[in-house]
Amino acid sequence: MRFCRTVISLVLALALCLSCAAVAEEDAAVVYQLGDQIEDFTVTTWDGNTITLSELLAEKDMVLINIWATWCGPCRNEFPYMQEAYEQYSDEIEIVALSCEATDTDDVLAEFVAEMGLTFPVAGDTPGLRSRFDTDGIPTSIVIDRNGVVCFIEVGSMPDVDSFTRLF
Repeated sequence: MRFCRTVISLVLALALCLSCAAVAEEDAAVVYQLGDQIEDFTVTTWDGNTITLSELLAEKDMVLINIWATWCGPCRNEFPYMQEAYEQYSDEIEIVALSCEATDTDDVLAEFVAEMGLTFPVAGDTPGLRSRFDTDGIPTSIVIDRNGVVCFIEVGSMPDVDSFTRLF
């Protein structure tokens, strides 16, 4: 009898552990696709400002999230075009540039922002968004509409200002 209780207790404990692991795996496997509602997130920019997606969407028509790294040549190439388009549409849109490179510290980002003359928020990818989009490369541009829906995902550098203005 005692043996049966011990076996039943072990089986129940194992079943509980397996179900918890399955739930954790399911949560970790969430990948955003076009049409998905994105979870709210907050980042702190290189200069200490806090940016929250829901607050941006309350003020703007859309948010462009750009995933990049300072060492990435195509990323560097598109920033002047992105900045120029942002200057034209900053009343309606917001850009949040999130570096996915762990070595892109606040000091490194500050130098990059100054070098490129960027006026939109720049931060590290602390919410881990790059891993939440099934993409293989950077730069990656993601547009979130005012309702928090992913409506555009593009991997690769945009080659000119018109590419950004058409998107906006």
